[in-house]
Amino acid sequence: MPSSIASHNNLVSKTVPPVKPNPCNQTPVTVVPVTVALLGGTGLSGRHTFSILHEHPSFTVKAIIGSEASANIPYIETWKKKESALESHHERLGYVSQPPPPHRPVHGENLPVPMTIQTFLQSFSPSTIRYVISTVAPSLGHIESTLSSLNFTVITISPANRSPANTFVLEHKIPRSPLRVYASPNCVACGVAPVLSAICNNAAPKQTVTHVTITTIQSLTGRGDSPYPSSLCINNILPVGQIEETETYLKSELSGLFSSSSSDPPEFDVRCYRGGALRGHVIDLRVSLSDQQPRQAKLTASTVVSWLESFDPLSSYHASASFSSFHFTGSSPPILVSPSPTGVLQSSVTGMQIVVSNVDVSDSGCIRCTIVVDNLMKGAAGAAVQIMEYVEFHDHLRPKN
Repeated sequence: MPSSIASHNNLVSKTVPPVKPNPCNQTPVTVVPVTVALLGGTGLSGRHTFSILHEHPSFTVKAIIGSEASANIPYIETWKKKESALESHHERLGYVSQPPPPHRPVHGENLPVPMTIQTFLQSFSPSTIRYVISTVAPSLGHIESTLSSLNFTVITISPANRSPANTFVLEHKIPRSPLRVYASPNCVACGVAPVLSAICNNAAPKQTVTHVTITTIQSLTGRGDSPYPSSLCINNILPVGQIEETETYLKSELSGLFSSSSSDPPEFDVRCYRGGALRGHVIDLRVSLSDQQPRQAKLTASTVVSWLESFDPLSSYHASASFSSFHFTGSSPPILVSPSPTGVLQSSVTGMQIVVSNVDVSDSGCIRCTIVVDNLMKGAAGAAVQIMEYVEFHDHLRPKN
C-alpha cells in the first residue's frame, strides 16, 4: 500500500470528482500544516482521531478540548487512565488498553495539553484553527453550535447537529458547497450507505429499492468511555432500542442520505442490539426491490456481488491520496466481498474498508447480506478525517478564514 499522500496542489479541484490523480504520487513538502482542534479529544473516538492525525503529513493537532476534569493534565496521563478503565470494565471480553502514540509528531511539536472550551475560545480563533473535529456526546452538541456561530468549521460524528443537508458518507454523498458544520452519520450508516448505494445505482432504472431492513449486533465498547452497565445485558446481548435512540438516529439519517437519490426513497426498518465484541459492528441488511420488468433476467447473488465489487465512486483519488493505515478514499475499493459462507470475525475488520459476506437473493428478489464495519475507523474517527481531507483538498470547500 502506498504510504505517501499527494501534495495539496495536486488534490485541489474546482469541481467535485472525478479528478486526475497525481501520477507521481510524491511525498509533499508540507510547509505550513493545517491546524486542527479536537473537541472531545480525550474520549475514545477522540483518541483514535488523534492517533490518525498525530503523524499525518498535512494536518497537525494544535488543541485538545476536554472537560474540566482533564484540563491541564498531560494528555498521555489521561489517555492511559481512560484506557485502563475500559480494560477493567471489559475484562471479560479481553479488552487490551490501546497505547498512546509515540512522541514522534511529524511536525516537530509537543503533544497539546487538554484545555476547557473556555480556554480554547480565549486562545484560538478561526484564523488559527482551520478545523474542529468533534466527537462529543449529543448532550454537548451546543458547544458545536457555539463554535460554528463563531465561524469555526466543525466536522462532527455526534448526532446533535446532523441534518440531511450536512451529513455525508463520501462513497454515496459528497459536499458541494462550503458549510460550517459537516457531519458523519451513525457508524452503522457509514457501513450501510456504500452497500445500499451500490445496489441502488445498479438496480436503476429498471428497478428501485422500496424497503430496507437493518438488524445490528454492535460492539459493546461502542459507547466509548461511558460503557453500558452490565446489568442491562441479556445473556451478553444488549437491546439498544430500550435505552437509547440509535434506532431513531439510523432510520432518520439513512432516510436523509437517500431521500435525494430518488423521487420515491425506500422505507427503512431498523433494530439494534449490542453483543459481546470488542470492536466492529455486524449488520444484517435486507433490501427489497420493485417488481421486475417483463422478460428481465432474474437477479442472482453473483450479479449483486459484481455490483458491490465494482462500486468505487472515489477511485480517481486512489493513486493520489493514500496515507498509511488511514487513507483518504483508500488504496482499495470501499467494499470487500468475502467468499466465506460463515462471514468474517468482527475483530478482523479494521480500517476504512467494509466487508460484505453471505450475499443471497431470495425467490422474491430480496437481497440479503451481512456487513461488518470498523466502528472506530470507518464509523467514527476515520470518517471524520476523511471528510476533513475532502473539504481541505477542494478549494471551493476549504474555509477561507
